[in-house]
Amino acid sequence: MSSASRRLEDALDVLDLGYRTEDVVLWSAGFRRIADTVDDVPPGEPVARRDLPLVCDAALHGPVAGAERVAAVRVLRAVVVKVYADAGHHAALLAAIGDVVLEAAREDGDAELVDEAITFSRQALDVPGAPAMPRIVAGTALADALVARYRHRGDAAALDDAIVVLRTTEDEARRFGDPRGSALCLRSRAGCLRDLYELRPDASLLDEAVRALDDALGLDGDPPTVKDQAELGRALIRRFRVTGVAADSERAVDVLTAAVDATPPDSPDLAGLISGLAAARSAAHQNGIAVPGGRRRPMWSSGSSTPRRASSG
Repeated sequence: MSSASRRLEDALDVLDLGYRTEDVVLWSAGFRRIADTVDDVPPGEPVARRDLPLVCDAALHGPVAGAERVAAVRVLRAVVVKVYADAGHHAALLAAIGDVVLEAAREDGDAELVDEAITFSRQALDVPGAPAMPRIVAGTALADALVARYRHRGDAAALDDAIVVLRTTEDEARRFGDPRGSALCLRSRAGCLRDLYELRPDASLLDEAVRALDDALGLDGDPPTVKDQAELGRALIRRFRVTGVAADSERAVDVLTAAVDATPPDSPDLAGLISGLAAARSAAHQNGIAVPGGRRRPMWSSGSSTPRRASSG
């Protein structure tokens, strides 16, 4: 064992004691010593690899918060980069820990930790020679973290970045033959596009969202889920309200009817699905489309190019 490895082992012992006893002084000293030592440790050091779960837990669940925890997470990333020389393991681990960091950020509402989660995922994508699957995992994790940045900071550019990342990751998942990963990217991209539309009203965003949800239906080899059908139905209604294309309201009725029929009577989701179906039927009626459970109410009289007027009597 090298002298640097022995110093790292001593630092890990201090960190372990500080974490177990919730002693802030020892906890901080442990991370400080790791930061001072890790650059001198040979790549693939088994001591650091063995104790990586300790470093991860101590960084995210130790007796501190705020800037000190963010600094600890940065030390954690340095340890990961140092001890995992294998590209596949390296990228997968960075992405996985980025997910854990993001979860901690959501629990605490810590925007700085969201930024750290983004850095973990970007670094995973930058690993040279990383296989497709770790890259797909890292891409979806990065998109999640970018959306979290938008939620925390109202940063519209983060939504734009997430959409680009999800397009790229979905393409990679298709080439790799990962239909579940591809479907996940499509659904996530549709959600980002809907959020972006609220900030930047542009019907083309709704078009892309509908296409993405449509492409995701049954892509993973399973029948469309109720959630997928509900999301597509709502997207079609929203687009209809913007563009007035009658086919959207008609298809929304079909999709949401299938979702309602497939939902158990005691499901907490049933009321929302029925409400969405009612909205779709109302939209269809306005366009004179006959739908199950409702009357046909044409807006235009037969053979006339002008709207039918209500009777005055």
